[in-house]
Amino acid sequence: KYFISSVGIKHKIALFCILIPRALVGIMLLIAGGIFLAKTLAVSDMILNACALEIVKDVDEYLFKAVMSHRIRRVIENTRISYPCDRPETLKGKLQEYVPMVLRLVVMLTLLVIFVGTYVSDFRHQVVSFHQWVCEHDTGFAWVNHPVSGMPVFTSLEAP
Repeated sequence: KYFISSVGIKHKIALFCILIPRALVGIMLLIAGGIFLAKTLAVSDMILNACALEIVKDVDEYLFKAVMSHRIRRVIENTRISYPCDRPETLKGKLQEYVPMVLRLVVMLTLLVIFVGTYVSDFRHQVVSFHQWVCEHDTGFAWVNHPVSGMPVFTSLEAP
C-alpha cells in the first residue's frame, strides 16, 4: 500500500486545476444529458440514449484503463491518504470528513431543482399548448385506443 502523508502547494494547485474542469464537465453533462433524455419520446430510444449517456460519462475511466499500465493502475488503486495518529478525534475533525459529501449533495440537489424548474416545466407548457392547438380549446372529450384496430376512438364528455 502507498500512503500520502502531505501535499505541497504546487500539488494542491494542480489538483485544483484538474478538479474544477472535471466538476464543470460533470455538471454540464448532467444538464445536457437530462435535457437529452427529457426530449426523448419513445421508451426504446430513451433506453438507448441512457446507455449512450452512461458511456459518455465513463469515457475517462475507459481511457485510464486503456492508457495506463497495470502496475500504475494498481499503485493508484492502493494509494490512501495517511492521517497523523496523534491527532485527537474532535467533532470538528469528524465534520470535516462529511463537508465534501454534503457540499456535493447540495450542489446536485440545486442543479436538479434548476433542471426541473426550467426544462420540465417548459416541456409541460409546450405539451399543454400543443394539446390546446390540436383540440382548438375544446377539451370536453376523451379517447382510447380501439383494442382490435389500435385506432383512437373519441367520445364527447358533454351531455346531449
